[in-house]
Amino acid sequence: MKTCATCGHQNADDMRFCLECGKPLPDAPIVFDLQGGSSYPGGGPPTNPIGGPTSFGGFQPQQSQPPQGQFSMIPPAKPRSNKKIYIAFAGIFAVVVLVFVGIAGIVAYNLMKEEESTVKNSPTPTATPKSNDVSTPKTSDSSTPKSDDVSTPRTDKSSTDPRASIGKIWADFDVKEGGRLGMRVHTKFTVYNLRGDDLYLALYFQKEDGTPLKTSNRKFASTAGEVAVFESLKPGFDEALYEDVDLFMPYDELKLSKGNYDLRIDASVIYKGGGLVDHLDYFQFQYEKY
Repeated sequence: MKTCATCGHQNADDMRFCLECGKPLPDAPIVFDLQGGSSYPGGGPPTNPIGGPTSFGGFQPQQSQPPQGQFSMIPPAKPRSNKKIYIAFAGIFAVVVLVFVGIAGIVAYNLMKEEESTVKNSPTPTATPKSNDVSTPKTSDSSTPKSDDVSTPRTDKSSTDPRASIGKIWADFDVKEGGRLGMRVHTKFTVYNLRGDDLYLALYFQKEDGTPLKTSNRKFASTAGEVAVFESLKPGFDEALYEDVDLFMPYDELKLSKGNYDLRIDASVIYKGGGLVDHLDYFQFQYEKY
C-alpha cells in the first residue's frame, strides 16, 4: 500500500495519485515546464480515476473539450441580380429597332426609285394659268356629248340670254388616277339663264395653233375623234357658279411622239344636244415626252 503524504490515505501499490486528494504519490514525480506548461510521466496529464480532472498544487489543468460539430462562416447567398436580364432585353429591343429601321429604309428607297422611274419615263408638262383666281373644289358627273357642233359665241347677248363666263383655269400635273399618270384640269366659271338645261363643260386638247389632237379612245374623245373630256352640268339657278369642276386627262391619250410641244386646252360650255353656249378660255401649257 502507498500512503499519501498529503492526506494520509492508503492507496494501492500501482496507483500514482491519491484517490482521496489526487496528489501524486512518491513514485510519480512531476516535472514542470517553466516555458509554459508541465510534462507528466506516462505521456499525459493525470486523471482522477473517478472521472474529474486532477489538481496539482492549486493548478487545475484545462481539459480540452471535443469539438461539438463543424462550423464554417459561409456568407449568405446574394440575391440574384436582374441586371443581366435587363441587358438581354435591351439587346433584343435594339435588334428589333435596327431590323425595323432597315425595313423602313428599304421600303423608302424602293418608293423613291419607283417615283424617280415614273418621272423619267413619263412626260413632264408645265403650264402657267392665265388667272390668279383661287376657288374651292366641286365636281359633277361626266359623260360624252352627242355632238361637236361648236359655233362662234354670240357677242350681242343681253342680260337674259344664255351665256357663261370664266373665272379661272388651272392644272395639277403628274398626278395618278386609276394607275395612269396625267394632269387634272380645274375650271371655275358661271352660267346664266340656263336653269334646268342639260349642258357640258368641254375641254378640247389642241396644238398651240388650234390643230386638234386625235385619239381612237372614245372615253377621252369627242364624236369627231378629238382628244377631249367632258363634265355633265345642269344648273339649278339662273346664275349658277361652279367653283371648281376638275377633269383628268392621262398623258398617254395625247398620242404624241417624243419631243417638246406647246399645247392648249379649249374650255367651253356646250349644250348636250349640240351647240355652243359660250367659249370660256384657252389654257396653254408645255408638254415634253421622253
